[in-house]
Amino acid sequence: MRIKAVIARDAVVVMSVMTFIS
Repeated sequence: MRIKAVIARDAVVVMSVMTFIS
């Protein structure tokens, strides 16, 4: 359960970074 939360959070961070860079 905890791993899923970490992955979801990581995905959100990556998405934000990609949008910011683009």
